[in-house]
Amino acid sequence: MTDCNNITTVADLPTCTDVSRDSYLIVQGENQACKVKVGDLVLGNENVDFYDQIQALVQQVNDLTSVIQANSGTWNDTTTVVNTNKTTWDQADQITTLNTVVNNNQSDWTDTAALVAVNSANWQNTYIDVDANKDKWSYAHDIVFSSQQNWDSAYTATSDGLGAIHEALELVNTSAWFESYTNGVGGDGEPTFAQVTAIWAEWTLKSSEWDSVYNVVYANSGDWEV
Repeated sequence: MTDCNNITTVADLPTCTDVSRDSYLIVQGENQACKVKVGDLVLGNENVDFYDQIQALVQQVNDLTSVIQANSGTWNDTTTVVNTNKTTWDQADQITTLNTVVNNNQSDWTDTAALVAVNSANWQNTYIDVDANKDKWSYAHDIVFSSQQNWDSAYTATSDGLGAIHEALELVNTSAWFESYTNGVGGDGEPTFAQVTAIWAEWTLKSSEWDSVYNVVYANSGDWEV
């Protein structure tokens, strides 16, 4: 019987690891102890002294919920933007590299800006001149385009003429009478070597002009054929 008189306190009871609605709480009243089923437990302002705090927390949760619901669309959009640009933001270290490049080359860009500023008036004047004369250039283009066949004919004639001149000179250089003139011989109305040399010098002078015309015509013949 002695063992039956042992006093067991609430602290001596094991701790529940799983509490459900069918579990019980021990309640110590003024005259007796009793149990309360968790499913029947009602917390209200009559039996809980922190009821006001609970109500305040509930109101804060409700307020927060209304804000979340009102802005959920915007936050979803923000999430989409973040996910879309995440790769770009992950490469933010490249900004440091760009900053280094800017710092290392800022003097060159400053010099360039100064040069542009100094010459901006000239470029503006050039633009004004180009704009003012563009009709003339268009007219010149039309004239060249409409005359391209004439230019092609001139090119062909020039090319053929130069060939004929070179053939004639080769014939003169290899002829017997020219070889005799190189020794200063002349007579019977034939030119002397000095006269032939003068003719040759004059032809040489003119030939450079022919070559110049030939080069211009040849260089532009492709455009005239377009």
